[in-house]
Amino acid sequence: MNILVITDKPYPYGSAYSSRARHFVLAFHSMEANVTVVSANLDCSEAKALEIENVNYISMQYAQNRITQLGIGVASRYASCVKKLISENKYTAIFVNSITYALPHICKIAQGKGIPVFVEKCEWYDPSSFMFGKLNPYYREYIREIDSVRPDGYIVISPFFEEYYRRKGYRALLVPTILDIQNIDFSVHSVTTPIKIVFSGNLGKGKEIIKPIAEAIQKLGDEAAQFSFVFYGPTEEQLRENIRDDKLFSRVAPHITIAGKVPQKKVYSKLSGADYTIFLREQRKSSDAGFPTKLAESMAVGTPVIANSTGSVGKYLKNEINGFLLEDATGDQMVNVLKKVAAVKDEEYKQMRMMSRMTAEKWFDYEVYVQKIKAFIEGGKNGNGASEKR
Repeated sequence: MNILVITDKPYPYGSAYSSRARHFVLAFHSMEANVTVVSANLDCSEAKALEIENVNYISMQYAQNRITQLGIGVASRYASCVKKLISENKYTAIFVNSITYALPHICKIAQGKGIPVFVEKCEWYDPSSFMFGKLNPYYREYIREIDSVRPDGYIVISPFFEEYYRRKGYRALLVPTILDIQNIDFSVHSVTTPIKIVFSGNLGKGKEIIKPIAEAIQKLGDEAAQFSFVFYGPTEEQLRENIRDDKLFSRVAPHITIAGKVPQKKVYSKLSGADYTIFLREQRKSSDAGFPTKLAESMAVGTPVIANSTGSVGKYLKNEINGFLLEDATGDQMVNVLKKVAAVKDEEYKQMRMMSRMTAEKWFDYEVYVQKIKAFIEGGKNGNGASEKR
């Protein structure tokens, strides 16, 4: 089996999708496939340091800026690369993420040569993430391609996308965030004083919401001294912009530590040292369609998670079992949860850490999905890309 992996994201590190692509390559390796990875920005030395056998790497080496985000010159680059590779190699399948503008060309070229294309779908962009919103050319093209591209199947990150594409007659395989769980160390330590609650990652444009956390700190008053909130990733300016209340931010700032960005390879050690991790997301389609990588990463190291219920989060995060699940992301609910967090006894807390790791082993280890992915790919072509509903 020979698989061509194509992504317009950095590889093997640099973004949440870098992690997803990297672990799919590991899954393909476990299937004993030969793999070629084509990435927009590929660090060959870092990739080779992973020591995954039978993998070749090709970097497109183009700048990620507003010009390329508008698709200028992007489609032709990928089209030329795919044509060249297909002429020189015989591929069993192509695995590609939603490369706006380029994806239709990749599908047309590959399927014209009888090579099935499987599109990995992990995000439904919200218009608020783009300049000019729904009028942004990139956003408009992205939305158009959701339904106009006709691959041979979709590998999706959420039940939302699984149901969405199956209703349209496509084969769809649900694979949530996957990690190399067995090679990630985890710890079962006692809770610290003060209780350390960590946020790690980017805030995005409206995807993550911090204001309910700030409101809860303020409402707790003196009780807030029981907690220490550490932010890895966002700057003070970004936090202020997210909260949109400078007076509130100033009042809660003594309880917040802004620790700067952390290289992706060092994230696990930061999460492991936390008592809990936290993230809150808006109730919107993009939250339902995606899946938080940070949930899986935290559970992998045994750290319980505090989050609100969006998308399929509640399938994995069980309230007071492996963390705390809020129905709504409000300051009042955060106050109630933080009081429960403070009341957790040490043995209960250690059990939470064990349950977090067990959840990761059950749902987020790439090895769990190897045979399902293999069977899905070996299912073959669907002719025009569609299959019967099931």
